[in-house]
Amino acid sequence: MKSPLLRPLVFCLVSVYAALGQMPDRTKAAVVHLYRSGAGAERFTVTLDGEKILKLGNHKLVTFYIEPGKHELSLKFGNRNPTALVNAVAGQEYFVHADCEVSVERAFFNGPNAVSLSLEVERGIENPDKVKPEALDDAELSEVYAVSLRGLPKPSQRASSPPSSLSDDEVEGAVVAGSHNDSPESVGLFLNDTQMNVGSHVLAPDYANSGFSIKVYTPQRWIEYQSALAHRLMKPFAVADVTPEMRLNVLHVIALPRTPERLNGRGMSAAASVARVVLMDRQKAETIQPIAEQQSEEVVDSALRSKAYGEIWASFRAEDVHSVRAADKNGEFYVVVIGDDGSRKFFDVKAKFKNWL
Repeated sequence: MKSPLLRPLVFCLVSVYAALGQMPDRTKAAVVHLYRSGAGAERFTVTLDGEKILKLGNHKLVTFYIEPGKHELSLKFGNRNPTALVNAVAGQEYFVHADCEVSVERAFFNGPNAVSLSLEVERGIENPDKVKPEALDDAELSEVYAVSLRGLPKPSQRASSPPSSLSDDEVEGAVVAGSHNDSPESVGLFLNDTQMNVGSHVLAPDYANSGFSIKVYTPQRWIEYQSALAHRLMKPFAVADVTPEMRLNVLHVIALPRTPERLNGRGMSAAASVARVVLMDRQKAETIQPIAEQQSEEVVDSALRSKAYGEIWASFRAEDVHSVRAADKNGEFYVVVIGDDGSRKFFDVKAKFKNWL
């Protein structure tokens, strides 16, 4: 079972780890989603292999990385101390449910003994709409990291350094180029899973879907797109309107969901939201994580119903993009879109697309 709550939590996890300069390699670590339901308002202490890592409130969820191997998660409240064993495999995700129940009858006679706690590994999140992310500040997240990933190498300084910014001349050139463009959609690179799109319409019309698709912008193209969009709307857009965030030397990737052609049971079963976006070299030996992610929605409407599907806006450091391109003699690489149903689409960014980038 995949939870719709999983996506924003993973985005928060990735962006905060990256901000701390502590982004681990997902191919060498596992992810734990720990959530709590039941009764009680007090935050419970959570330990990993006997060491405290955080406190968890009721109807809250935390997501964190752990290194591969056998680990013991424990929940502590009073004299209650349930445990759960996680045999972590790199690249896998694990859901751990903490449940707190209080017997009114037993509370009258037994006081604290009326509270029962349990901690179990499950296949997904039960009632995901009833849990919210547990806020962890930088110090708390660093404490989790220090315990859960102590056996893995520390991330390189290259990955933790902030991205550089475009020069004034580069920004001005992008603004001018966009100001003469009446078609913002022509800016940047657009790739669609044509095989999935056409095949589903021909072979299984009831399951027909759009396939995943991506839009890719270099930092100059991103500013050019904003300028072209303003030009179409007859709005002013000058160098002064380019924010510091727009100036960052990053590759922007917008990953769009696999939406159904028909909003019926079969059509929706073949659709999928976007769960993650990463970059890979052509040999699939190196995986580049985004330094920032933002979730948005694409709504599909019909006469009788509507359905929202998640898309992702991700940013990758230009230096990291160069590293995956350098692994191929032609500078080609993959943009990998991962659906919330576990499906993957490898978009091949070929050398012939350089004029679009």
